[in-house]
Amino acid sequence: MTSDVDLQPDGPARTAPTSTPAPGNGSGNGGHHGDAGSPSDTGTPSDADDVVDPDAPPPRRWWRRFLDLAVLAQVAAIVPVAGMVAHVLGASKTQWFDYWQLFPGGLNPDGTLAPRSLFGYHEGHIIALPRVAYWANFELTSGLNTTLGLFVVGMVLVQVVLLRRMLPTRGSIGTWTFTAVFLAGVALLFSPQGIHNYARSMSGTAWLMANLFAIAALLAATKVRWLELGMVIAMPLAVLATFSYGSGLMIWPVLVVICCLRAPRWGIVHTVVAAAAIAAVSLYFFNYDKPASQSSPRLDLSDVGRRSAQVLGSVLTTNPDTAVVVGLGAVVVAGFLAWQAVRSDRVAATPWVGLGVYAVLAAGMIGMARGGVNGDDIGVSSRYFSLSALLFFALLVLGAIGFARDARAALAACVVGGLAFVSGHDSVAHVDRWNHGQDELAIAMRVGVSKGYPFFGGSYRIVPKLEEWGHYPFSDDFDLDCGRLGDTIEPDSLLAEHRGARGDIDGRLTSYNNQALRIEGWVGIPDLPVKCILLTDSSGVVVGAGAYGSERAELLMSGGSPIGTYDVGFVAVARDKPDVFELVVETTTGELVAMPDEIVSSGPAPEDENPDDETVDASPPLDPSEAEGIGAVAGG
Repeated sequence: MTSDVDLQPDGPARTAPTSTPAPGNGSGNGGHHGDAGSPSDTGTPSDADDVVDPDAPPPRRWWRRFLDLAVLAQVAAIVPVAGMVAHVLGASKTQWFDYWQLFPGGLNPDGTLAPRSLFGYHEGHIIALPRVAYWANFELTSGLNTTLGLFVVGMVLVQVVLLRRMLPTRGSIGTWTFTAVFLAGVALLFSPQGIHNYARSMSGTAWLMANLFAIAALLAATKVRWLELGMVIAMPLAVLATFSYGSGLMIWPVLVVICCLRAPRWGIVHTVVAAAAIAAVSLYFFNYDKPASQSSPRLDLSDVGRRSAQVLGSVLTTNPDTAVVVGLGAVVVAGFLAWQAVRSDRVAATPWVGLGVYAVLAAGMIGMARGGVNGDDIGVSSRYFSLSALLFFALLVLGAIGFARDARAALAACVVGGLAFVSGHDSVAHVDRWNHGQDELAIAMRVGVSKGYPFFGGSYRIVPKLEEWGHYPFSDDFDLDCGRLGDTIEPDSLLAEHRGARGDIDGRLTSYNNQALRIEGWVGIPDLPVKCILLTDSSGVVVGAGAYGSERAELLMSGGSPIGTYDVGFVAVARDKPDVFELVVETTTGELVAMPDEIVSSGPAPEDENPDDETVDASPPLDPSEAEGIGAVAGG
């Protein structure tokens, strides 16, 4: 069998000569590159094992290692993880985008999983395993976006563990450099720029699941002692990556690269892996139907290069022009550092070369698929961040290997990690702004007026099935109405006013369809947080509710907010009819406060004035890439 390293009992692994056995290992074969050595596979101790250096310092007890300041500093990795968890928990419970096609498409009419339906193409992807995750989340939590987001966080934490296993030893690159690179890697993987994959969890489930299996395949291919056995483990993991998302397909050529790095002389294992890679790519594209709306009408290499570079630079900047420079620079620097690292320690460098190649190839697929009519800034979309994060993580590790114990490697890690930690806040603002729109969509689904809503489109047709299955918002987790939809509020239970309460009804908003009544306004009550906004008809029946908590910054110039913060805006929605509607505020203490103004409606527009199939979008403009779905080839 083929092996490429000699594991030294008292030091880091090194490349084993091909002509003579390595010291301490009579077979010339070795093991993985880890934090400490292990006995040679012959089981025979060398003569050096019996020699004791009287001047050597006593070995450190295992528990003393955890008192090392550099080790303790790694606890700081909790900060970016906790920040992303907070974003996930603050997101809407309502799912986004193509989930509404992917989830029901993988189920039988009775809501049970339909395995044979999992493997169809959707926008150029085979999203089989994420569909299983969607179904499991539905069975466990009625399909909440927030719980699926926590699952995505968990997947990335597993990535962190696997990538940490791939890091070179502390002794080889320096303890503080090891800590700096590790913390930078966590900051990259949990950068605010990637909020799309977490707070809009259906997207991250696919994207980051593919990355997870790709990383696991890399770990197996590079850290298992025998190359053949490593590839036997890695190839099934590559299959799982392929069935998670289109970008996962790029792990196949990476496995060929790994073979060549571990065993430069071409052999049977190289042939088998290369044949498997060709077969996987060929079979994937055999039935592939290019989504015309997502793909460039012609192959423009400069356009492909620009968009690919944007993807690779996006974790550090969302400016489309700056991202091109950052992305191209990262590729060039990573190439140089890979060459230097392979020369210094081929074994330690191999997994990180593979990770960098994977990120660059996947970004190239996005560049090819997202050209043409797509916006010039599509490459810096939040959902592509993970490929940029993986490339920069690989770059930092390769720099630490190639320039071992050089303080500049630790400094570079601090700079890149810091930039990743503070970048992407425009993406955060964009997602936060739409969270309230998703809450409004949930209410619209409950009252039967969801047609035409952003990120929902024609999926209104599945609403009856969602209600039958008990999928959110048709579950006990729906609380935007405080459980009052359909109830009658008696006039004597209302407070006509509340001391210090302030608010205003701005008026009607243009509806997404001719059946919906949308009311915008704001309200705040000192010392009594608002729990729900309710919309009642002239009989006092609760016929609608509101999504509360949007920012109303203009209040700063008009007397300020009564509660000190400006997240007091709301949009209430109900089925329209000729009637007089009133808005009622329910506080966290259960008090019901009536807003003074009434809304008089003459009912929905006649069909010939606003046909049912025609919708009017009065919302902030969508990201064009978001409006079209989650991708093509490796886009989306």
